Amino acid sequence: MGYTETFTITDSTPAEAGTAIGSVVHGLARFHSITIYADLEGATDGTLDVYLQNEIAPGVWRDWVHFGQIAADAQAVSVVASAGFPLEGGIPTSMSEVGTGDAGSATPALAAESIVGGHPGNSVRAVYVAGEGTTAGADVTIRFLCWARTV
Repeated sequence: MGYTETFTITDSTPAEAGTAIGSVVHGLARFHSITIYADLEGATDGTLDVYLQNEIAPGVWRDWVHFGQIAADAQAVSVVASAGFPLEGGIPTSMSEVGTGDAGSATPALAAESIVGGHPGNSVRAVYVAGEGTTAGADVTIRFLCWARTV
């Protein structure tokens, strides 16, 4: 038995080249697993990288997910990623270089199409990196479908 809850981030990405911190979701710690559904669209005239960072201590953020880079003017795509506590099969054994950030800035570094794995903790924020030549942002919706086991 269990229960589910959905949390949503809805943002517009930067309208010019640069990095921007998006919305934050809180309250994820009580869930055992999380499936991320992201609807992403290319920015006008520039590439777009979309990251999710988790808060590992108050005001201290680290890369958790980096979706594949989206080409300039690309049609909307939907991407799914899963994370949470491993219920079977053990713990992953690989390591990844991650970017950093504090409450007001972000320097993402996780390779494209990567997920660090494991549970993110209580809070996750979106970070957007718009490439050179970007003249308009795009709309992004990221849903976290969270599941908790009940006893």
